[in-house]
Amino acid sequence: MYWKSVDLPTAGKDEVIVDIKFAALNFKDIMVSMGVLGQIEDLGIEGSGVVVQTGSDVQHIHNGDRVLFVGSGSLQTRRVIPARMCLKVPDCLSLEDAATMPAVFAATIYALLHLARLKKNQSVLIHSATGGVGLAAIQICQMVGANIYATVGNGNKAQHLMDTYGIPRDHIFNSRDASFLQDLMRCTGNRGADVVLNSLGGNLLHTSWRCVAPCGKMLELGKRDFLGHGMLSMDLFKSNRAFFGVDLSQFLEECPDEFNYVIFERFLEMVEKRQISPIQPRTIFEASDIIGAFRYMQQGVHMGKILVKMPESPGDLPQVKDKKAIVFNPDVSYLLVGGLGGIGQAVARWMACHGARSLVIFSRSAGQSDDHQMFIRELDAIGCHVHTVSGDVAHLPDVQRVVEGCARPIGGVINLSLALSDHLYLEMSHDQWTVPNRVKILGTWNLHSVLQNVALEFFVVFSSMSGQVGNPGQANYAAASTFLDAFVQYRRTNGMPASVLDIGCVEGIGILKQAPHVVQRMRAISVRFIEESELMDSLHLAILWSHPELSNKKGPESASLGIGLCPTKSFSQVQDLPFWRTLDARARAIANYDSFQQSDSNGEPDSLQELMDEVEANPATLKNPEVEKRIRGEVGHLISTYISNHEDMTDEEINNITIDSLMSIEIRNWTRRRLHVDVAIPEISKAGNVGRLGTLVVEKLKAKYTAQLEEST
Repeated sequence: MYWKSVDLPTAGKDEVIVDIKFAALNFKDIMVSMGVLGQIEDLGIEGSGVVVQTGSDVQHIHNGDRVLFVGSGSLQTRRVIPARMCLKVPDCLSLEDAATMPAVFAATIYALLHLARLKKNQSVLIHSATGGVGLAAIQICQMVGANIYATVGNGNKAQHLMDTYGIPRDHIFNSRDASFLQDLMRCTGNRGADVVLNSLGGNLLHTSWRCVAPCGKMLELGKRDFLGHGMLSMDLFKSNRAFFGVDLSQFLEECPDEFNYVIFERFLEMVEKRQISPIQPRTIFEASDIIGAFRYMQQGVHMGKILVKMPESPGDLPQVKDKKAIVFNPDVSYLLVGGLGGIGQAVARWMACHGARSLVIFSRSAGQSDDHQMFIRELDAIGCHVHTVSGDVAHLPDVQRVVEGCARPIGGVINLSLALSDHLYLEMSHDQWTVPNRVKILGTWNLHSVLQNVALEFFVVFSSMSGQVGNPGQANYAAASTFLDAFVQYRRTNGMPASVLDIGCVEGIGILKQAPHVVQRMRAISVRFIEESELMDSLHLAILWSHPELSNKKGPESASLGIGLCPTKSFSQVQDLPFWRTLDARARAIANYDSFQQSDSNGEPDSLQELMDEVEANPATLKNPEVEKRIRGEVGHLISTYISNHEDMTDEEINNITIDSLMSIEIRNWTRRRLHVDVAIPEISKAGNVGRLGTLVVEKLKAKYTAQLEEST
């Protein structure tokens, strides 16, 4: 993350230009910065500053006025803002105070007063109550005279609510697990809360939904389940409960007049009447430490608001210039190995659009299909000549032939070659093992051997995240990918350009386009797919990093770039799904972007572990048919996560899911780790489907505790 200079447009007739003094961070900004939501230009949704220019139709604001505002893109030193989204700051507030208020109070006024119609003596459950929205909601509830229940993540936060707002300790619950449901029901005589202001995700969203009293309302502020297409239990609606999705940014866009005259004016009235006050506590970061501000917010440990203070002079900020568009040398040829597959065509087209005028594409079937010829004509039409050579990159004479046959000097090499032979390692023959190794290992080495004395601009090898995190059935491919990471270090240590691009699943192009069943499985376990534009940006970076003297990094490790290890949901939601839970600590640190949510929103207790603890203490519980059913259900849940839309499957459909060889590895690891029994892969394969596997697992557990079961008979 860095600051950069941008051109500021002039203000329109109903706009103003504001010198921003303070910008407030919100959790939405973390999601934007991680690429989960919106564009990078959307960073920042509220702040305060001084007006320096007004449009011709703006009457209520003048140059020199202090204003607070809402609207995306406020993380700038100066910004053009619609005048209707700005309010003059009352004399009773400083600009620092003002920056803590607009978005959080607008959201809570809209949710609690406009949607929920909150009334005196109604009960409200506020989740993550020491965050900015939570503290604003407490003030609104106290103004109305509502009864407040709150959840927080630790004792310090509970103490803050007691000391500052006088909330009784028995009205403050734990947000880290589902115990708040039981606690709330105890306090309300099993009725629940009239209004639930929710920011928790995953299973805890469903727990919060169960907290809503008959005729009550749930106000959903979180984004994660919206983005993840979360499901909601319909049975609770029968007691006249209502569920509202609250997105302030969307409301601003879709209903600007209603926001301005109903929400913003009401907010200003409350401020002027001293019915609400600025959010405290707050943490202030200088704009020069913007990375520190985001890191602090990601930790989820703060209370109140985080503000970014802008410098008096924008020139005081450390800036990074916009990256220059890459321009390839038109007087040389670039060698693309395996370059007419889906990814290869995307790379070749990108290079041609950035100045490459001669591409040599080398593969076993280069130029032989109608699709290849059509693509070659496409590049020729934009001034890039393509010369195709058929051959095997793993065969040294073929590599020598293609290099010697180039009419122009070779300026750079990209090895895109790929061959797969997926099998369980114990069942893999030597021939199967060597399939990916030939093109990745031997092919890359041949290219190196023939071109090691050529002054290349770059030498980029495409590899896979499998080499970093592994993938069931791909031990051979992972080994080849790992070799490439080490090989790049070898070349760079010897002063030669080299970089490796470890990629994950790519959207719409490449080998996965021909494997919809694999795509379905990856989506089912919440793997995020890489967009083509992201892949090209990464290749651009790999080319820049390729030459040791140009990378601006020290050491050979700087030329290894990975992309695509990120789930589509928060890590707390996927950490028990296949693939994600097998990641080691390093990979989990990369993949885990759950920190954009409050630390208060962790998962509910591990009920399976509680069940296994009970079985360990009293094996006779295995005789209970309900316990057997529960264990079978857990096995079914594990395997169903391989299937898209598994939430809609009936128990019978889950029981009939066929188990394939790749599932068998995951099942064996899961039963060892979670149930402490060893089920051999052949036994799993023989079971065939989920229902029979569940029975097998229960029998294994009974066998483990046979002696104790006999004693209890």
